[in-house]
Amino acid sequence: FLKYFDKLTFINKYFSITELKTILIFLISERVPICDMNTIFETLADYYGYEKRLEFFAQKCRRRLARQILLQRTGKQLHVIRLSDEMDDYLLNNMEIPKPRVELPFFNLDPQMDKKLRNKIYDSIQEISSKGYQPVILCSEDIRFAFAYHFKNLHSVCISKEELREAGEDFSVTVEEVIPYDRKYYR
Repeated sequence: FLKYFDKLTFINKYFSITELKTILIFLISERVPICDMNTIFETLADYYGYEKRLEFFAQKCRRRLARQILLQRTGKQLHVIRLSDEMDDYLLNNMEIPKPRVELPFFNLDPQMDKKLRNKIYDSIQEISSKGYQPVILCSEDIRFAFAYHFKNLHSVCISKEELREAGEDFSVTVEEVIPYDRKYYR
């Protein structure tokens, strides 16, 4: 109990109630279980001072809770749609980070590119779903929040490569498709 109280005192000292609430809302909106408040507080304490943006703290909490997220949403068999490194880089280069630290980063994509990418991901999700599997989209941690919110209507689990590593080796990963970045296709 004392350790928990010490973490709560630390959190109370360095995070406002509004900031803590915003971080928890970010997690809940992606169906991340927040029952393990001890891990969440510990993560906030561990990363305090690295960054001021609230989605950074939510992402670090997601990483620590990755095992629970994957078990809750997919089980131990992951059927993955992976973004190629080039696609990750393209999206990172087209990501805007708003000044207010409570707003989420977002993509500023060409409408044609956005539509084609959305259709490509949708088709991949449909194909995996038709086999009876829960599709998982795998991307870098740098773009994961923006990607998850930009494509939230596609109803799939979006995890980062770092979250997958953190979850451990108990998961069987089958890469069903790699989404490439091909300038000719997306123009």
